[in-house]
Amino acid sequence: MLDEGKFKKDWPELKQEIINHWPRLPQTEVEHTEGNLELLNKLFINTYGADKKIENDLEELYKQFEARKKNSNPVYAGSRDNSPERKLNANYSKINSPDEVISGKTNSPTIHEEEDLH
Repeated sequence: MLDEGKFKKDWPELKQEIINHWPRLPQTEVEHTEGNLELLNKLFINTYGADKKIENDLEELYKQFEARKKNSNPVYAGSRDNSPERKLNANYSKINSPDEVISGKTNSPTIHEEEDLH
C-alpha cells in the first residue's frame, strides 16, 4: 500500500515518471491531481478503462523511483557527489586561506591589484 504522504512529497519529481510510464494520461490532468491517489486512479480508469488497476503498477513504479532516488543520493549510495554545487565548492578550496592572506603568501591578486587590472 502506498503512503500517500510520501507520494505527495515526491510528486514534483514523480509526476513526469507517471506521464512517461502511461503516455495516454493527459499531462495537464495528471498535474492537476497533485499526487492525490484517488484522483489519479479515477483519471487512469477514465483513460485506460475500468478493467485496469493502477494501484499495483503505481506501487511498483514508486518503489523503483525511491530506489533510484536512494541510489543517486550520496548519503545513501556512498558515492562521490559530482553535482555542480560540489564542483563549485571544490573551486573555493583553491582560494587562499586566511593564514595565507595574512602572511602575504597568496596566489591571487589583492583587491587593489584587481582594481588596477580593470
